[in-house]
Amino acid sequence: MREMFNRFMMLVERDYKLSRDVAYYASQMNITPKYLTLIVRQMTHETPKHIIDHYTILLYPFIGSLCSSATAKFSLSAFNVSAAFEKRFFS
Repeated sequence: MREMFNRFMMLVERDYKLSRDVAYYASQMNITPKYLTLIVRQMTHETPKHIIDHYTILLYPFIGSLCSSATAKFSLSAFNVSAAFEKRFFS
């Protein structure tokens, strides 16, 4: 179980820019999204989506601060609004 969870976390670290979809990570691990959810919940008491979102939210502002382009700053503000929306209505 721990090995599967560690693999999930390594995939999130590697691919968080590519996908925030639980099904993507499950397919990378050759397991179902339901089984991935079971593994992550047993290890953390959180859902895989929660882990992915929090990992992304924690790193995105840091990455955005390294970029000086207007596009990066616009996408950063749009992302924060989206995250706040999700937290407000889906938590």
